[in-house]
Amino acid sequence: MSYIGLINTIPVYSTSAEAVLWAKQYNLTGFHEHTLNGVLGYMGGATHAQINAAVLLGVQTLLTSAELALGQFVVTLRERQAYASAPVVVSEPVASITVNVGESTGDANDSAFVPPTVTVQYNTANNNGGGGGSSAASSGGGGGGY
Repeated sequence: MSYIGLINTIPVYSTSAEAVLWAKQYNLTGFHEHTLNGVLGYMGGATHAQINAAVLLGVQTLLTSAELALGQFVVTLRERQAYASAPVVVSEPVASITVNVGESTGDANDSAFVPPTVTVQYNTANNNGGGGGSSAASSGGGGGGY
């Protein structure tokens, strides 16, 4: 992971791609550079004013599980809360869903916490009958082809 640390609760990454992906949560585009602990890094959003205004509104767009797997993007308490309260949407029957929200070893600005992870274990058997589903499965099973 290329997460370097935080500057005023805003993460800094060693790649511009990760900075841009983090900014997507706040509907921001672009990035700019910072040096943090002697390391050149990238912060999502074109300017600090833009970032600060967006962060006050909170997370606007949740990253997909595939995007979250690309780096460490949920690094503040408000971000963790946004993902923890989001509904879990699955597109096929699953055997189990595990959500680890992570824990901080200090305050919300602490960079030493475990980021949230979502683990989905898909059923390996083809269950067209809908039996044995979990409570997270969609209700109303079946229906014709639209």
